[in-house]
Amino acid sequence: FIKAIKELGANITSVQIREDEADLYTAAGTRITYVLGAEEAALTLATTAFPSLDVSGNSLLYVDLRFSSKVYFKKRSAPE
Repeated sequence: FIKAIKELGANITSVQIREDEADLYTAAGTRITYVLGAEEAALTLATTAFPSLDVSGNSLLYVDLRFSSKVYFKKRSAPE
């Protein structure tokens, strides 16, 4: 799964497992969350969403791939 996510442009540098979920972190600090065991569904969502998101840049706080038909993401707020 991590290899496939990297091929979609996310520069994954670390992984954190929490009960039934995993968080992948990019070099820029973006968190990508998915449910363990649901990697195929998460990869389908990532394949659809990542081309329009800057997952390796520093503009995103997180991308949530835990839900079967929606991708949630939050942009970092601009420094004031």
